[in-house]
Amino acid sequence: MPKYETESTSKNSAIVKDIPLDDNPGDTRRVCRAKIVNNESYPENNLKVTLIHQRKNRSDDWEDTKSIKLNRLKGGQGIKLALRSHQTKKLFKALKDLYRIAEDGVPQGQKELTVAEADKVIEVDKDRKVFVEQLLKKDYGKEVWEELLEQDPDLATKLANARVQQKRTEAFNLFSKALQSPDEYSEQWWQSFFEDNQWIFGYGLNYQFLHLLDGQANYGGTNYTGKGSQKGDFLMNTGADIQFTVLVEIKKPNTSIFKLDNNGNIKKHRNGTTLLNDELTGGVSQLQANCHKWDTEGSLRKDDIIELSSKKIFTYQPKGILVIGSTEQLNDPDARSTFELFRRNTDNPEIITFDELFERAKFIVRQDEKKQQEPSDTQDINSEGVDLLDDDWDDEFPW
Repeated sequence: MPKYETESTSKNSAIVKDIPLDDNPGDTRRVCRAKIVNNESYPENNLKVTLIHQRKNRSDDWEDTKSIKLNRLKGGQGIKLALRSHQTKKLFKALKDLYRIAEDGVPQGQKELTVAEADKVIEVDKDRKVFVEQLLKKDYGKEVWEELLEQDPDLATKLANARVQQKRTEAFNLFSKALQSPDEYSEQWWQSFFEDNQWIFGYGLNYQFLHLLDGQANYGGTNYTGKGSQKGDFLMNTGADIQFTVLVEIKKPNTSIFKLDNNGNIKKHRNGTTLLNDELTGGVSQLQANCHKWDTEGSLRKDDIIELSSKKIFTYQPKGILVIGSTEQLNDPDARSTFELFRRNTDNPEIITFDELFERAKFIVRQDEKKQQEPSDTQDINSEGVDLLDDDWDDEFPW
């Protein structure tokens, strides 16, 4: 968020430090020079703006170019100051922020201000800012946070939720980018992405929280974190007082769900049903084998029983989840029916496409944004500062 430096010239006016409109200026640039005023006759008219063309002098400092008096122009003469698209956007943003600042009256003294996403003007005291920065540099962050929790728990909750929301939004945007260029991202990348963003699996799957227990888990062998004969992408567990293990396998969003002929068309039987790809049927078989292996061998290893039961995590015919392909492959009616009937009649694992998982992520991000905007007197958060589910979650869940 850009900062605006203001200095009052009277109780009814304050000048704003020049706002550059260029991203990478060379020897010339354009700036917005603004002044906040108290207009008693027309309170909404509280901002004056001048656009300035500047050039660097011999000392490498910016100086205004010589102005031209418009009343001295002759007939047929004129001047113009054109703005490029990025300059226009910066000017629009600056004007919007300055009008929001001006709504609170003329800033007095020297101030450094910014406008948050919720249109809240925040004053940044330079001395306090330096003080906080020094505390953080000296590794007093934990003490500062604990004091904030004690003095203003509501603010601490908002800050924690805002940080979580920011990270989730960044991950959501990366998810969207990766779906648009699937050939550039490997299965390993997707595994790492979901490992870093467990919250995507954390909502919605049977309306239970899922937490990553181990990546590339061993379902048979020494123990679930060591070397073994069978590996899977994720070993996860539901979240509650008593928890149960869940196995997850990750393919790619462009993995074909159906078998294709040499022309790239979906192969069909004579009765119109389509042929499912080995990546799908093989992934289902692989997960079923892994679930059985973990149920009958891995989860019964002495070390794992002690380790997992101490965390109240147990295994009883574990659920499997296969993430594969995209519903974009279901344009053909026969393909839609074949795929949907296949997964509806597959008890385990649950089969979900990448774009369906993306929609879940979108719903979570938008729900978090909604909760950020809706103040609440009592708001429960877990250890990461993430809002817990509302009572009406089932009614709002879109799938």
